[in-house]
Amino acid sequence: MCRSACDMPLVGVTAIIMSLCGCGHDPAKYVFRIEVNNRFGAINEYGEFVVDPVFSIASRNSAEEMLLGRDGIWVYCSPIGVRDIAVPEGSYDLAVSLRDGLFWLGRAGEQGVVVDTKNRLKPTTDYTYSMYSYSEGMVVVRTGDLEGFADRDGALVIAPRFLSVRPFSEGLAAVEMSTGFGYIDKRGEFVIPPFFAYALDFHEELALVFAKSNKSLFINKSGTEAIHLESVEPSGSFSLGRAKVRDVRTGKSGYVDRSGRVVIPPSFDIAGDFTEGLAWTLCSDGNGKYIDEHGRSVLSFENVKKMQPFACGIAFVETRARCGYVDRRGKWVWSQPGSSRSQKNHVRERGVK
Repeated sequence: MCRSACDMPLVGVTAIIMSLCGCGHDPAKYVFRIEVNNRFGAINEYGEFVVDPVFSIASRNSAEEMLLGRDGIWVYCSPIGVRDIAVPEGSYDLAVSLRDGLFWLGRAGEQGVVVDTKNRLKPTTDYTYSMYSYSEGMVVVRTGDLEGFADRDGALVIAPRFLSVRPFSEGLAAVEMSTGFGYIDKRGEFVIPPFFAYALDFHEELALVFAKSNKSLFINKSGTEAIHLESVEPSGSFSLGRAKVRDVRTGKSGYVDRSGRVVIPPSFDIAGDFTEGLAWTLCSDGNGKYIDEHGRSVLSFENVKKMQPFACGIAFVETRARCGYVDRRGKWVWSQPGSSRSQKNHVRERGVK
C-alpha cells in the first residue's frame, strides 16, 4: 500500500521513504520540494513522499532532482531513488540545482561551491561556478568580478570577460559589458552589440530588453524591434505565442500575440508567463486564476496569497485556508491546512523582482 503525503504522519530524521513505483500509476518522473514547519522534504507528482520533511536545506530550480541537507548530512533525491552524497565541508544556507546532476551550494550573497553528483566536473582553481543553471551545454563560471562559460565537464569555453551573464537560450546568451547588455553566440562573439540597459533570454525567437531610455521592447535575433505596441509595454517572455504586457495607463497586465495584437485584455493586477499552456493571474480582491492562451479560466481560487507557474504537471498555490500543489484539474496533490511560510521553488532572475 502506498502512502500519500496528505495522510502520512511526520516522523524523525532517520525516516526517508522511497516511493519508486506501483500504487496503480506509472512510475514517478519528478520530485517537488515541500516545506512543513520550516523543514524540507520531497514529494513526487502523485503527492507521495519521497523524502520526509526533516531537512533544513533543499535545492531549488529543478523538478528532476534535488539535494537536501541537515547537520552535515546530505542526500541526493530523484524520482528513482535517494542516496547519501558527500559535499565539501562548509556552512551553507542555500542550494540550487544547476541541472544534469550539478548543484550549487553557498550562502546568500557569497561565493559557493558546485557539487557534481555524476563525478564528471574537473576540479579547478582557475574559476568558480555561478548559481545560474547549466543550459545548452554551458555552465556559468566566474573569475574575480568577471563571468564566462565552461562546458559540463568544466573545460573553459568562453573566458570570463563579462560583468555578468545569463544562461544560453536558443543559442544566444545575454551578457553585460561596461556599455550595456548584448548577446553572444557559443563562440563568445557578439551577434547583438551591448547597448541595452538590461536584457532577458530569447524565447520563440524574441527577447525582452530594456533600452536606456527606460523603454521595454521585444527584439529579434538581429537586434531590431520586432513588434510595435501601442498603449501597452512588454513585461514578460513569449510562450505559446503569447507574451505578458502592462497597460501604461492602468498598470494592469494582459497578453499580446506575436503580431502585437492584444489577445487577452489587461485586467489582472499581477500575472505570470505561460508555462505548460497556462498562466497564473491575480486580482486585488484576492481571486486567482490559471487561464489558457485564449484568456479562459481553467482553475480558480479565492483568498490567494501566492501562485506559481505550472511545472511538470502541478503548481504551487497558497491561500488563507490551504497551501500546496494542485494539478491541472484543480485537485490538491499535496497540501496542508493554513497559510504556512511560502515555498520558494525558483531563483529570482538577476535584476527582475
